[in-house]
Amino acid sequence: VLGVLFRSGLNGRSLLRRVVYILLLLLLYLSGIPLWEFCCARAQEMTDLAEELNTAALKRKGRVTQSLPRHMRRRASSHNLRRLPVRVRLRAQAQTHAKQLEGKVTPRWCKKESRRKRRYLRTLRLQRMLSQFSEKTDKSKWLPTHLWHAKRFHVVDKYGWKVPYTPTQKCTRHSYHSIAKNCAVIDTSYQSIYQLSSDNQPLLLQTLSPILLPSLSLSPHLHSLTPVTTTMFYPNAYPYGAIGPVSILPISVSSVWLLLHPAMVSEFVALSNKFPDQMECSDITAEVGVLQLVGPSSLSTLLKALPPDLDTEQGIGAWYKSCNNSPELFALLEKMSQSSQLRLPDNSLLGYTASDPRLSLPTIKIPVRLEDPEPDELMALLTKLQDQLQTAGTQEVPFNTEADATTESDTTPINNTDIIVSFESHRQTLASSQLCVTHCRHQSVADRHTDHVINTHRSKCFTGHAPEAPCLQKNRVPLWLLTTSGSHSPLGSTSQYGAGVLLMLPREWVLTSLVALSYWGAKAVGKKELDRVWFERQSMCYPIDCIDTNGYVIEAYNKRR
Repeated sequence: VLGVLFRSGLNGRSLLRRVVYILLLLLLYLSGIPLWEFCCARAQEMTDLAEELNTAALKRKGRVTQSLPRHMRRRASSHNLRRLPVRVRLRAQAQTHAKQLEGKVTPRWCKKESRRKRRYLRTLRLQRMLSQFSEKTDKSKWLPTHLWHAKRFHVVDKYGWKVPYTPTQKCTRHSYHSIAKNCAVIDTSYQSIYQLSSDNQPLLLQTLSPILLPSLSLSPHLHSLTPVTTTMFYPNAYPYGAIGPVSILPISVSSVWLLLHPAMVSEFVALSNKFPDQMECSDITAEVGVLQLVGPSSLSTLLKALPPDLDTEQGIGAWYKSCNNSPELFALLEKMSQSSQLRLPDNSLLGYTASDPRLSLPTIKIPVRLEDPEPDELMALLTKLQDQLQTAGTQEVPFNTEADATTESDTTPINNTDIIVSFESHRQTLASSQLCVTHCRHQSVADRHTDHVINTHRSKCFTGHAPEAPCLQKNRVPLWLLTTSGSHSPLGSTSQYGAGVLLMLPREWVLTSLVALSYWGAKAVGKKELDRVWFERQSMCYPIDCIDTNGYVIEAYNKRR
């Protein structure tokens, strides 16, 4: 026994244990107790103690997972035994099997299913979720990009919608830099769109005049197809009884679109019930989606992600026969979008038909760079566009004569005034879009290929791009653009902070377009960043800045609560 104690003191695992053993021997020696008799009397007790210490971990009532060191314990080890060390895995399986026989534990792990089956089950689960959501009207509505945003954004309940608030990743600086220098995209499909149409223009003017500003003359805007943003009031209640801001987009002399904030929809619906019977008011919010692009390279990014379809062949269905995309127009737009000094006129409409963005989707994200083109090249494209529109007989106001007098020897660079005058001359032709026609919207959605068909076609292409698809019928997307203005830079720059493009397209194409825009360099942001843009460009943001409206009262109450 003395030898065991001495060897234990020399071979101890720690210095403290060695010192304890040696002090114990010295204490026994100095106390006068006969060591031999003492050790012989306590030999059996010490042997039993050593065996008890060696088998203490095995005799504990806890499971194997509770006997592991702390750095090796895993919260999921009781569900998946493969996470345990190999040396204790058999005992853990035996314990789990014994518990299962007693009925205390149910088996929770099995072989992992194949990836194809997991994706199929996930698709079924999402379809069941969407079907249940459509049946329940008491919950908030979903945007067409809700599932895409739910994985990347903080989503909040606002105005009866699930609205993406801000990205989950730490990208505040990148978001504001994209808004000021590049391009940012926000899904604002929660905006309500109503179409007002009548048989004649006087009835439309008679219906809208009492609820708009008295100083607004709507007839010139209807004839020139010029959009206007104003304030809506209760009938004949100006300057009191404000409802909120409204954007009026003329389709023809007797038909308009109204873009409304969702917080003022209930008040507008109450007003629409008092409209004449000859006035048709239809809600097309479920058919049209809205994407807002903010930044100096908004137009350039849009033309890259949604390129115009310049093919003269007839596409799927008969709706495409009336679409006429001008190659000269989009060549001029592409050159203008690459310039930091030239831009489209503010508050103007532009309609065109785009190709399927999934066919030209890049493999990696490619940001758009702004490079000023040559002035002579811009002037040549402007002249070609003038000749084409004159030949078609659609020109009513002549182009700027100073721009036409420019020759090759003239070194005066083209300015933005020439561009504005040229587009103002052909506003009626450029503002027409097939998105305003109901059967065109429905046909473009019905002819849309599924993602599986597009991915199968792209997998057969060597480069991954598929601009030419002779074996695949083309999909075309009708678009309608509204250029928005911004605040002038205090440093005297020609660019405007917060200026961009409001993109309207069929609702089923919103998610596809958002992914394409993000791949071409647009940064996806949320409502928090959009409110900051309104603040920085010194514009009123409804409803929080319109204190005399019912929308502000509801917003302030919800904020306090």
